[in-house]
Amino acid sequence: MVTEVWAMAGGGGAQQGNPMYNVIFIGIIVVIFWVFLIQPQRRQQKEQEKLISSLKKGDRVVTQSGIHGVVTQTRDKTMILRVDDHTKIEFDKQVALRLKKGK
Repeated sequence: MVTEVWAMAGGGGAQQGNPMYNVIFIGIIVVIFWVFLIQPQRRQQKEQEKLISSLKKGDRVVTQSGIHGVVTQTRDKTMILRVDDHTKIEFDKQVALRLKKGK
């Protein structure tokens, strides 16, 4: 009985839809991926590069590891932070997370 119903329904093989729908679906997924993942990351990277290039003596910064300090000297790829009265640490400029406002 089940076999007869299956045969009347045209059963057997899986029916294929229009292949253009698959291409459109993949295109929509790519656009969503671009908007929500790639663009924000590129924007954040540009902001980080802008911050690094604008570092100067006297700027108060917070590093990615959470160290707060004042820039006392900048070089090509590094900066020296004063973290205490007699303590200076040299860091790569890439670790500067953000500028700290005020005193």
